[in-house]
Formats: sequence, C-alpha cells, structure tokens
Amino acid sequence: MGVRKHMGMGSWLAVALAVSSLLLVGAGDSRAGVSDDGELTSWSDDSRHGSRMGGPAPATTLELISPARRDGAERRATWLMPLGVPREDSACTYDGGIPLDDIGDPASQLSPAPTGLWRFVAGAADEFVLYDPLYPDTNCQLTMVRASFVFFGEGHEEATPTTTWDGIYVTVYANSPDDDPDGAPNPDLSGDQTGNVIASQWVEAAELLNEVYVGGEEYCKPYWQIDIPVNIAVAKNTRYWLSLLPQFIGPPQTAWCISEDPGGCGALPSYRGFELFEIPFWTALDPGNIGDCPDAPPQGTNKKLSFALFGQGVPPNFGACCDVSDPIGGPDACRDVMDPSECSGAFEVFHPGELCFSIAC
Repeated sequence: MGVRKHMGMGSWLAVALAVSSLLLVGAGDSRAGVSDDGELTSWSDDSRHGSRMGGPAPATTLELISPARRDGAERRATWLMPLGVPREDSACTYDGGIPLDDIGDPASQLSPAPTGLWRFVAGAADEFVLYDPLYPDTNCQLTMVRASFVFFGEGHEEATPTTTWDGIYVTVYANSPDDDPDGAPNPDLSGDQTGNVIASQWVEAAELLNEVYVGGEEYCKPYWQIDIPVNIAVAKNTRYWLSLLPQFIGPPQTAWCISEDPGGCGALPSYRGFELFEIPFWTALDPGNIGDCPDAPPQGTNKKLSFALFGQGVPPNFGACCDVSDPIGGPDACRDVMDPSECSGAFEVFHPGELCFSIAC
C-alpha cells in the first residue's frame, strides 16, 4: 500500500435529467419503469440512452434495484463479525451504522477510461470524530475501514470488489470552516487530491479482506461488505471526513451504501460530487434514501454513509521524526516512528507524542 500525504432525489434528478438531455439529444423520454426481467430501470433510463452511443451511460446514484443473484449473508451478523486482527482500542473505533435496505446510495468511483462518458470521478464523503474525554491529547492509528458498496448498471451481476476494482483510495480530509471536506479528488483522475488532506492511501484490490456478499429474498438491495486495511494517524476529538473511492473503468458502477443510522441531533450530512453531471465537490447528499424499498424510512430520512473504523491508541513513545536538513514541507521532512531510537540521524529531531500531520518540521 502506498501513502500520499499532504503535499436534493428532486434536485439530483433535475440535474441528472438536464445533463443527460444535453449529452444524449433525442434519446427518448425519462421515466422509471420495470424491465422484462423484473428490474426497476433507472430514473433517467440511461441504459436506453446508451444504446445510441455504443453502450450504457453513467448515472449519478443507485437508481435501480437488482434482484439478488443468490442467497447471501445476514446483514447485522455480517456487520458485527470479528475483524480477524488484533483487538482494536475502543477509543479509536467508530461505527457509522450498517447499510440501509433502500436505494439512493451515491456513486463513488474513479473510472479512468481513455475518453468518453466513462472517464469520470464520482465521490462521496462522511464525517467522523473519535471521542475520548479521558485521554483527549493522545492520537489514534487507524488500521481498518469496514464499508459496504453496491454495484449497478451493465455487468453488475458478476462484479465483486476484489475482482472488479483495481483498488480503492482511502482519504481522510480535514474539516473546512464550512463543516465539509476541506479538499476533493483531483479532476485529472490521477488519484491525487486537492486541499487539506490528512492522509490518502491506495489499497490494492488483492489486499481487501473479509469480502462478504449480503443478500437474499428478505432484502430489497444486495450489497458487498469489505474490510480495507489502512495505516492512517488521526487525532482524537477532531472532526474529519472519510472518502472511499474505488478505481475501475465502468461499466458497471459502484455506490457507497447509505447508513441505517440517520445520525443524531446536530449531525452533518454526508457529501457527494460528480462533475460529469455538474454536481460539484462537495454537494450535500439530498435527499439521501429514496424510500422505495419495503419497510424503508420516508424519503430523505437517512443521509449518512455506512462505514466503521478500527484502530489502536498511539503508544507513549510514538512520535514525529523531523529531518531538519530537508526544507519545510519537503516530501521527506517528516516521518512517524514507533520509538525514539528510529530517529537518531545527525539532522533528525524527535517530537514525542506528535504526528507528522500536526506539526511543521
């Protein structure tokens, strides 16, 4: 794994239909319907548009329900299954809730096609805070991210994270003064980011763990749950924004599942962006869930994303090692070390209890 460090349905539908009309003139009307095989077709009926362009066209969000291809695991038991790694520190964990059995999930994908409609980046982000009133000045080392995604569009039947994705970018952004992510995916599709990035880590598809298909007749929406190993340092009691961006050339597309937990009083909405459809980074997720599945809450009730974080408290001898011979902000100016003995070079200075993201060497 490589690490890169700093260096409303109404409104969405209107935008998506308007842009689709501009891009796909004369492609037919836009409506929801039921196909011959019983699937709900997309609201903008992109599959019919795409037939005039040599293939399907992208969509802004999960707008169809695919029948479960087979029986899968049970939702709650799967979400709570052990990680299979050393026991996490409870102060360094976060549970954003299991996936909601409803549609409206935002597209999240970097699709580096050479040209055309399938060359795009669509992303989403949600906030997290690792609260710890007992030891507020210590930090956390995140070691695993658990999340769930659903494939949709042409080819979704055979798609899985480990066989379809090239990998996934796990990015933690700082909180902006406007309480949204203080950075965004680079529009050049390089996988880099702009703005105030705490850390961004590329994880190969082969490194993903505990891939589980969740589905069955009792569920409206089948999806895939995965565990993503990471190594990202964050401070406690600080708001950050998590972005999970799978990379692969579509179709199909992938969407990050909305959470069953609507968030408490004062919770911020999650955000999305899809500039192909003129949805800038970052636009508040609105309305969120669509309310089309049985037993789903009313439309717009749930606007948070489903993910969980696991980590360990930073040990007392952990610190930042600064190379004073390197210019401030240089790529090798700072590194996090586990022990002072690892920072003993002639021009190295050890800062106990600090992390590179929080100091300037």
